[in-house]
Amino acid sequence: MRIWKTEHTFEHSWETVVQAAVRKYPNPHNASIVSQDVVTRELTSDGRLRTHRLFGTNFSGVVQRMQSLGFGRLVRMFADDDAEVWYGSEHTVVDPARRNYRLQARNLTLSANFTMDEQLEYLPHPDSPESRTLLKQSVTIRCPWWPVGGLVETILEELVYSKMASKGPMAIEWVIANRNFKLPPPLQPPAKPSEPSLPTPAIDFNRLCQAMEAGMQQVGAEVKHLTKLVVDEHFLIM
Repeated sequence: MRIWKTEHTFEHSWETVVQAAVRKYPNPHNASIVSQDVVTRELTSDGRLRTHRLFGTNFSGVVQRMQSLGFGRLVRMFADDDAEVWYGSEHTVVDPARRNYRLQARNLTLSANFTMDEQLEYLPHPDSPESRTLLKQSVTIRCPWWPVGGLVETILEELVYSKMASKGPMAIEWVIANRNFKLPPPLQPPAKPSEPSLPTPAIDFNRLCQAMEAGMQQVGAEVKHLTKLVVDEHFLIM
């Protein structure tokens, strides 16, 4: 059994990196991926997005490389020379509430002869959680065929992962640079139809002042009249 691990830091927020990761293919850095099909996708009650996909990968380059190194007989023990596309299964979980994205993948082709279990985790960087993202990646390779199992594991580790590890982050950087990840604005409730506003009449301040003055004069005259009536009534009583 061989275990391979690596880490990578993105100078982007977790949201940006995850949007790029789920839209990673196609890209010029992972041209070996020839197909991807969604088997199931569901949104759980707690808001997590679960996806199961099948991938087709062109491994002819790896096979040719092994043959050029003198392992042609070993390759023929496990694989058909005509089988260029190998298939794998991938399960992902996006948890936006906890800002966590996990990926687990395993080869389906030749899984009876050897297995490659890959795990990736994207999480906010502990030093800069709002602006940087940490990728943790590990692969466990197992080949039970003694005595060549250890050799197969070493070859797969060197040719598949050690040589291709940097291509995954490069692909995500390419996706971020070449695709638009601006989130749409949140939905807003429809605006209520506004009632037609009445036109505001023009105000003639001179006429307004004249009307106010006339009203005050009328009030003053009425006060004088009432005062005279009260005084006259007082003298009549006396």
